[in-house]
Amino acid sequence: MALIDNLLAYYKLDDLNDSHGAYTLSNSGIYTHVAGKIDNGVELLNTTQRYLYRNDSYGMTYASERSYSLWVKMYSNPTSGTAPAFCILSHFFATNPGNYGFLRYYNNSGTMQLNQIGSGTLAYNVNLGTTWHHIVYTHSHSPNVIKVYLDGVLRLNGANSASSNYSAYVTSLRLGNFNSSYYMNGVTDEVGVWNKILIQAEVDELYNSGNGLTYPFTTPPVVDTSKFFLVF
Repeated sequence: MALIDNLLAYYKLDDLNDSHGAYTLSNSGIYTHVAGKIDNGVELLNTTQRYLYRNDSYGMTYASERSYSLWVKMYSNPTSGTAPAFCILSHFFATNPGNYGFLRYYNNSGTMQLNQIGSGTLAYNVNLGTTWHHIVYTHSHSPNVIKVYLDGVLRLNGANSASSNYSAYVTSLRLGNFNSSYYMNGVTDEVGVWNKILIQAEVDELYNSGNGLTYPFTTPPVVDTSKFFLVF
């Protein structure tokens, strides 16, 4: 298994072009290039409500397996009350925005959390500070499970909201915004979108001991050992 398999789009964010396919990102508000994890990244500010988005399905329905990988660096922690959360990414369904998932950095009465919101909340207490962190977010339909890896370690793992009409809903992706609220305050870089669930070995490869790995992923392919069996 290789990282290039089932890859739909990859954004190095030196610009908004898709390095792998034709899914160019759009921007809301004037964005700024700054130093990224690898080369340049994009600055997303809650004060000016800047975010990036792609308003189509990437060819996926609600039932599709999907994974997102990205690097983020916060400029500050969210403050309780007035701006309690910074949205890292969100995906929702065009025909029913009530079915969605979004990952945010949240101030829960003074405790910093990475949490995912759908029909319920999955939370991991962590202070991201102002350094770079790698995030992988996966969503499977059967079973209906969200997983979130932070710096190569699985930190969130649980059920997400389900739909009774899986083929009707298509996903849209936003970076740094959820439904015109919870804007991010920091930098994002190296964003990948897959039509599959990334396994731990692939997450490790993308994290690359904290160094990151950019498209076209020139390290050796990952072997999924869970599919091996012994013959005697």
